[in-house]
Amino acid sequence: MKKHILLFALSLFAFNSFGQETGEQELGAWYTVAATNKISEKVSITTYAELRLYELTDNLHIGLGLLGLNYNFSPILTGTLGYFRLNIDNTFEDLVEENNIKENRIFEQLTLKNSIGKVILNHRYRLEHRFLNFANKPNDFQQRMRYRIQAIIPLSKTVFLNVYDEIIMNLQKKAFSQNRMHAALGYKFNKNLNVQMGYLKQSFETIVYDRLVLGVFLKTDFSKKK
Repeated sequence: MKKHILLFALSLFAFNSFGQETGEQELGAWYTVAATNKISEKVSITTYAELRLYELTDNLHIGLGLLGLNYNFSPILTGTLGYFRLNIDNTFEDLVEENNIKENRIFEQLTLKNSIGKVILNHRYRLEHRFLNFANKPNDFQQRMRYRIQAIIPLSKTVFLNVYDEIIMNLQKKAFSQNRMHAALGYKFNKNLNVQMGYLKQSFETIVYDRLVLGVFLKTDFSKKK
């Protein structure tokens, strides 16, 4: 019996040590600021910045910025051509002279909108071309596809729910990349400003991350004539 208890304790210690080294046992956070800037009836520009932390307020995992050019083909269909820049730290531990992964990413995207009653549904289809700079492989090229279904559910004139599920698939070996399940409560200050806070579960093949999400979302309109 004592041997079984000792073995169980050692297993727990090993599991917790592994979790601390990789970060999946910590509640991390994603902090986002995004803006959609309308420049004409059909065209807008999206700007987006995000910090992803292994812990709530510390230990940077990913810092990213996005710039996207959007074209509204119709009230329900929008196309986007965009660019990401990412700085990725794959290790939970603070290692001396570690080399972060640098990534430049180009993507094409279609977003289809429809509604069921007052609930707005968004279907987002994205193709990504990833130019990665690893320490041991400085010019690695990868591609992947993403599909996200999102529901915006109004609870009142100012309060809403934002829920989505997104699956990401590689176009190389090991087709499955990750799945993201998200639920957040949002508050509209006005039609051009809202904040959202919630939870995201990011599932890889062998690791699952739990993340607090907090975002500020803005809209500006430069198309109006003064």
